[in-house]
Amino acid sequence: MPVPGSTFLIAVGGLTELSMSSTMYFNPLRS
Repeated sequence: MPVPGSTFLIAVGGLTELSMSSTMYFNPLRS
């Protein structure tokens, strides 16, 4: 069953937000 494009975009957006928030968490530790 193919996944609708909007669902794919929502999933990609969620992953992007997750990686950006983890970058915000780990960035102060690295600098």
